[in-house]
Amino acid sequence: MISLKEELKSFPAIDLENLEREGLNLTDSIKNSIVLYNKAIESIRMGNEDIAIINLKKAVAMNPAFYEAVNLLGLCYAYIKEYDKAEEAFRKVIAAEHNSIKALRYLELIEEKNGGLALTEARGKKKEKGALPAKKRAVKAETPENETAGENKDGGKRHDMGKLGFKLLKYIGVFAAGAAFTFLLYLLIGVFPAGGKDGFEDDNTAKTQATEEQQSFEEEYEKLKAEYDQLDERYKKLLADADYNSNVILIYEAQELAGAKEYEKAADMLSLLGTASFKEEHKEKYEKLVSDILPRAAYALVVEGDSLVRAGKHKEALTKLEKAKVYDIKPQYMDRILYNIGKAYAGLNDSRNAVAAFQQVIDNYPKSAYAGYSRSWINSLTAKP
Repeated sequence: MISLKEELKSFPAIDLENLEREGLNLTDSIKNSIVLYNKAIESIRMGNEDIAIINLKKAVAMNPAFYEAVNLLGLCYAYIKEYDKAEEAFRKVIAAEHNSIKALRYLELIEEKNGGLALTEARGKKKEKGALPAKKRAVKAETPENETAGENKDGGKRHDMGKLGFKLLKYIGVFAAGAAFTFLLYLLIGVFPAGGKDGFEDDNTAKTQATEEQQSFEEEYEKLKAEYDQLDERYKKLLADADYNSNVILIYEAQELAGAKEYEKAADMLSLLGTASFKEEHKEKYEKLVSDILPRAAYALVVEGDSLVRAGKHKEALTKLEKAKVYDIKPQYMDRILYNIGKAYAGLNDSRNAVAAFQQVIDNYPKSAYAGYSRSWINSLTAKP
């Protein structure tokens, strides 16, 4: 079964600069829609599907033919269980594109997620006599005139963003179809010799002709394979570049959040980049931000955790304090963090975990003032009634 979360994460960002370098004539509305689409993908990676929906709705409003954005918007709606809106988005793609396999697949997915209720109108009614099934009617629908590529007033080309995303894949499809056709012709030539005066040509002539044609087909195959390999390499490089650029954007967004003193959010963003590889210029910036922001985030979380413990909100306190443990990389506040974790567990009547946290303070930070407090807590929790 398809995972909605994995499908959401599978959408790659679009390298706008690369598209412009290739000479594509993109209008301002298309450029802005791509920027919003890329921001939506970053929001999804951060778990902010609601923000992603806002950006995607803006992107589609600017460029209604941006069907990859419409598909992603539909998935976001499905993820937050707004199946009617999800179905509406997917049907828009199906009605506009001849190649609507992805949208049809998503429709089936939300039907499963919604207990078979998402496609009620398409499948629950009785089919009229002679009417095509709902999916076939959707696939046969023509693309609206205002969403197709054509000449604009400036003499340039309007570009259908639904097609830009699959530019390389179409070349791959051409290669696969050509190779299959070549192979079929080769089989036909090998089995059926050409007819001559008596129904067959001379055997030697037929063999020579078959050999020459086989050689021609093999040469064409090798040519197509070489083209495919080049396109495949280019496609992989584009994906790698897009992923790298997305990670660089996260670095600068984390820096902006830190500037606004949103240290926890900035640290959360930097933690997503823990396994990423950067070029020297970006690596230095990333490492500097980590060494500066994570301790600030740890301190902010410790203070918030203290307040939550005093307020009796022990579960919320544990969430903040456990995150503080990860971000206290120096470490500077670990004795205080562990002590408050122990108090939070004690507040939840979880003596076992409380004693374990207090014991860590005593063992690892014996000279800390919190070590003395921890001993008192252990004595209280382990005292016999």
